[in-house]
Amino acid sequence: MQVPIALVETDEFYVLSLALNSECTPAILPELALPTPATFSSGLIIESCGVPWMDSYLAIQYSMLMKWVAVGSNGCAIVVFSLDDAKNEGEVVEY
Repeated sequence: MQVPIALVETDEFYVLSLALNSECTPAILPELALPTPATFSSGLIIESCGVPWMDSYLAIQYSMLMKWVAVGSNGCAIVVFSLDDAKNEGEVVEY
């Protein structure tokens, strides 16, 4: 099953979004091809797809690559992982 995934680079961070249909289950995770950011020195915002297991999976995967990871929707995200002194976990990031 293919899942449309978009990775958009901004001046300050990346924004990842994907579209899941109602048939998606955690069984798709081994086949999921996640895009790789051009640089890992910034942060990444995961645009929530409304499916908690997917948001959690993406946050874990990208926390191994990025300086910080936030999850949000509608232009507002919360930092859930950070190795960056300038971004604290729990901080709100507008995008």
